[in-house]
Amino acid sequence: LDETTREIRSSTTLRAIDLDEPQQSGNIFLRRYDGELLPIEKHSAPLRDSRGHFQGGVATFRDISEIRLLTAELSYLAFHDPLTGLPNRALLFERLTQELAYAERYNNTLALLYLDLDLFKQVNDELGHGVGDELLTQVAERLLDCVRRTDTVSRLGGDEFAVLLTGFELQTFPDELATKVTKRLSEPFVLTQETVNVSTSIGISVFPEDG
Repeated sequence: LDETTREIRSSTTLRAIDLDEPQQSGNIFLRRYDGELLPIEKHSAPLRDSRGHFQGGVATFRDISEIRLLTAELSYLAFHDPLTGLPNRALLFERLTQELAYAERYNNTLALLYLDLDLFKQVNDELGHGVGDELLTQVAERLLDCVRRTDTVSRLGGDEFAVLLTGFELQTFPDELATKVTKRLSEPFVLTQETVNVSTSIGISVFPEDG
């Protein structure tokens, strides 16, 4: 089956016989007896005996499902923070570049919020990195609760986060969101073994006003 259309593909084995040369095809599924679709690579070739007389065709199938999963996982890890699951610096930069080009073309406004946790080093030093990681995970969850689905929350590294805001009309929106985030992150974090309090410092850059 064709991966995109789910329609039956023409036989590459018959094509290999007709053209008298090997054929390869990808982006196809084999349907198993239980109905599951298995991604495969298929290689077909004409089959001849030792004297070169035509005997038919041969096809081999290679299960690439594990390769697909590994590729997807590596792609995900390349653009996401492994601790919080948020987009990382690379993915933020990619999205920011696209949004800046779009905003410049259509005279739109976007904003970038940069967040740095206060007292995070103290939490790490006094309570350990495990508690620090748990805190960062909860910070990421609270940030996602504060923003819209169209916004991008990113972890840049350490205790640094960024939020990319697009598609807003009110110029006060970035400031209002920053106030909301500051208030939300100032609430106590109830962790597995500790309850900690931190705060955040936020800087805002708006396009095109701030370049």
